[in-house]
Amino acid sequence: MIGKLDGKVALITGAGSGMGRAASLLFAQEGAKVAAVDWVEVLQKRKTSVNHSRKNNMDKVLRKRILDEWGISNLSFNEKVVEIFEKVRDIPFGSIGSRDPKDVYEKNKGTCSGKNFLLRELYKGIGIKTKDMICLQRWKDLTWLPTDTYKIVEFPKNLLEMFEKTDIVDFHNYLKIFVNDRWLVVDATIDRPLKKLGFYTTENWDGKSSMPLCFPGSDKMWDCGDRGAEEKERLTSLFPENIVRARKEFLKNMTSWIDELRKSNKI
Repeated sequence: MIGKLDGKVALITGAGSGMGRAASLLFAQEGAKVAAVDWVEVLQKRKTSVNHSRKNNMDKVLRKRILDEWGISNLSFNEKVVEIFEKVRDIPFGSIGSRDPKDVYEKNKGTCSGKNFLLRELYKGIGIKTKDMICLQRWKDLTWLPTDTYKIVEFPKNLLEMFEKTDIVDFHNYLKIFVNDRWLVVDATIDRPLKKLGFYTTENWDGKSSMPLCFPGSDKMWDCGDRGAEEKERLTSLFPENIVRARKEFLKNMTSWIDELRKSNKI
């Protein structure tokens, strides 16, 4: 979709916080090339990136190329909804250091944010309205909170020891899509081989109803519109420094563990 400011250039001062930062992000969303300036220490602290919104979107040409490559174009509407979900779901879960849906597609790998942003972009390509959603998640819940939906994940010893030291919390990205006059919850984070470890993912989805999230989350949810990446960064920045460090270390170790299991064909 063409933004109102496509082709325009904007110079915004005071872009490290407040109205300046909000204006920078809004102008970038509408297509402008934004030069954002502020005191260096302010910009470093806020990590302002005015083109971040557009980076996590895809252009129409790439969307169409992916949909054609996946054989989506000739399916019925409901078949498209299901097939797109299954294609993204089956991309291996893992870290690539990027949430950009283009990177997730090209590297065939991603975490909750990148995979669900790719899902969002492809649903946009068939005319579906979407909303980025976030909920609070505690990784330790996967080790002691079995339900009819969620099983106990068999984490290795080094990850279990991390839970004993710190309550590792995170913000989980998923989607809502507007289909058949109602909003449905959709989450493509976990690929099917990870079910062998106890992780949850949806199989045999009908494309007409909400699905459980891939991780048990709290009742606290954030509707982020199309700004899931920015909101996740904002929320994560509110964590105490020790939680931020523990979260980063845990995700690194967990994805490395999963990568090793894949390489050895154990999942």
